[in-house]
Amino acid sequence: MHTLKPLLPRRRLSLMVMALFTALPLAGCTQQPAVSSSPPEEPKPKTTVAASPIPATAGQTQYLEKAVPLEIYSGLPAASIEEAVSRLHFPVVMPKVLPEGYKLDAVLTNYPESGVEYLKLIYINGKYHLGIAQQPREEPAPNLSDAYVAELRQEKVTVGNHVGLGHGPGISRTKEAFPEYASVTWTPPGLQRIVASLDDPNLTLEDILAVAESMEAP
Repeated sequence: MHTLKPLLPRRRLSLMVMALFTALPLAGCTQQPAVSSSPPEEPKPKTTVAASPIPATAGQTQYLEKAVPLEIYSGLPAASIEEAVSRLHFPVVMPKVLPEGYKLDAVLTNYPESGVEYLKLIYINGKYHLGIAQQPREEPAPNLSDAYVAELRQEKVTVGNHVGLGHGPGISRTKEAFPEYASVTWTPPGLQRIVASLDDPNLTLEDILAVAESMEAP
């Protein structure tokens, strides 16, 4: 498993975002989202709500009927954020808002023998999946020049005090023309964080940015 680097053509970025959630990891938590135990509501993606506490059963996942590979749940399950953080050695932040209807379904870290630390959170709304991943990053943040961002067919976004890359939902311009879902990647010093819709075509870049920005809010 290798550290994800955003220095790739856009046609590969969406594949790499999915790869992150099929083989990755998060840590050092300061705030927890709360998750209600009530049944999932019909999603209203453009509305954000305060994230709620994590249930003791987080990590005991059930795969939903959706065209998302089961591998998004790969990793070492944790029963709580606190348990996950106890395995990790880098600062973790949690979202304070989520798209309406989304609830925490799994908390996953790396297997100790992998040698690569990460924290991966999977949220569900009864139909779709949202992923948040964090990990250490040794490489310096990329120089996101306007020309470079345009070449990637991404948008330059600001998450807290950090510049990152983001894009909304669409269809890739590759021969395969696979679906692309909204995602944001940014790199605080020594870290990399990603928020991504894994299969929800209704979530916009603004929806994903709201989640990302809540993670960097004081």
